[in-house]
Amino acid sequence: EEKQEFIENLERKLVGARIHFLRSEQGEQPEFHGWARPDASVPNDPELEKFLQSEEESFTKYGFYNLDHARRWAAEHRRMLDKLSFTETGRGKTAHVIIKKQAGVDVERFNVFQNEIEELKITYPYLFLGKRARPAK
Repeated sequence: EEKQEFIENLERKLVGARIHFLRSEQGEQPEFHGWARPDASVPNDPELEKFLQSEEESFTKYGFYNLDHARRWAAEHRRMLDKLSFTETGRGKTAHVIIKKQAGVDVERFNVFQNEIEELKITYPYLFLGKRARPAK
């Protein structure tokens, strides 16, 4: 009984300290201003430019000779465009690049901390419900 209480108190302190740390590092939730980048300009690629200026989150670029061609195109555009992820896939003429907009470092960082806090609350619910006893297994 004493040992169990000691373990629960230790868990409460450790998990509480971790959540306190996460919340202090997390800060306030940053504002998300949408996916559109109205000022985006991509010379010689009006299709990609239209995607960047839209509220769409992802876009698939086709028209490559093979996967190497798709990879070269993606590498060139990675250097020019930030806050985008590029995934090259397919074979031969079916090769394509999936482009996804990223919310930004601040939003992603906030979400990483928030996800860990939520996971701790799910893993240790008895620490957050004010219950003294650990749930039966």
